[in-house]
Amino acid sequence: KCHATLELNSKLRTVSPRKQAYHCQQAHGGITGLISGFSDMKELFQKIADYYDFPVEEILFCTRNTHRVDMKSLIDSELYFDDFIFVHRKGVRKEVELTKVEGVLGLTLTDNGNGYTFIKGIQKRSLVDQCKEIQIGDHIEKINDKSLVGLGHAEVVNYIKSIPTGNKLVMHLVEPLKTVSRTLNSYTNNRLD
Repeated sequence: KCHATLELNSKLRTVSPRKQAYHCQQAHGGITGLISGFSDMKELFQKIADYYDFPVEEILFCTRNTHRVDMKSLIDSELYFDDFIFVHRKGVRKEVELTKVEGVLGLTLTDNGNGYTFIKGIQKRSLVDQCKEIQIGDHIEKINDKSLVGLGHAEVVNYIKSIPTGNKLVMHLVEPLKTVSRTLNSYTNNRLD
């Protein structure tokens, strides 16, 4: 399979000299577009934002070949020529308060290469696993009064580790925008009769 590789410096290198165009759609639904003319993640995000006419800051991350929040499909290191790009935009903001205990919170973090750190995994039976409001794909916008926008995931991990045990962590999270059907199902399943 031919592919392009996203190297550590975020440069996208294609193995074909021709201009490659990728099918793209917003993960929550909408029209399919063709995106081309980018060489790194920042340019990819900007091309997508320009095509769909929304601010680039609305993009949390992109997945390949699935609209689901699937971290195994996260576009972070390479794109194949036949990949279909799904863009996940900011959705509902939420605030979760935890008290830091001994050991780990149970989070695996990553970032989108464009200044947003988000939750890639949650360890079973961990403190975070017990808090069902925290989901894989949530962007960690702020903890307590410290903005984490613009920091890489390693910097966010170090910040969390620096908070003393016993202190409160007020996490300001942004979940990915959900599809209309998922939002309606959530509404109808939770309504009072």
